[in-house]
Amino acid sequence: GLALDAFERAARLDPDNPLAHFHRGNAFAERAREVPSLEAEARSAYERALALHPRHAETYLNYAALLARGKDGLAAALALLLRARAAGVEDPDIETEIGLIELTRGARPLAQAAFERAISLDPLQGRALESLGRMAYEEGDFPRAAGFYERALEGSPRAELARTLGAIRLYHLEDLAGARRAFERALELMPAGDPEREAVEEVLAGIGSTAAPGTRP
Repeated sequence: GLALDAFERAARLDPDNPLAHFHRGNAFAERAREVPSLEAEARSAYERALALHPRHAETYLNYAALLARGKDGLAAALALLLRARAAGVEDPDIETEIGLIELTRGARPLAQAAFERAISLDPLQGRALESLGRMAYEEGDFPRAAGFYERALEGSPRAELARTLGAIRLYHLEDLAGARRAFERALELMPAGDPEREAVEEVLAGIGSTAAPGTRP
């Protein structure tokens, strides 16, 4: 395509410019979706970019996304992202991706450590916070889970996060006021035609008619 031609030309004109090779890698990676044989060109371009700029986080992330598409892709992507960490790259998105892959592999302690590194670099890294919230929930630590989901909602406002937070507060913490706030936030974030909207409205109506906290039916 025209973009690939332009990036090829830029890399030839300025062969020591890492961004030229980065963009060339991106263009080949996109074309490789339709022509898999071009993946080798994408890898070569990304490697050249990293040789020139070994701490460029976006190159690692895009290169890892390319590797993840292939056979044994997650292992290759993880190895590359760990290479970034070893090169001294401190990036919340890289740490989050490491955490997600480690979680898929069942390595929960390594995943948790990576997610915690991500939020130390960016306290509102939504995907890392959501993942820590899910892990805490699976471990039965509902107050901690709610705290992570609340921070995730602040960093990445999504109706799904607000609904999960509301459900934890309502069903596990018996925090009616907090649940109401979370479900109201979910409604604010939902588009008008969202099929889940009616269910959230029903939950809110139920909270409104629930007996005062501390009483039992």
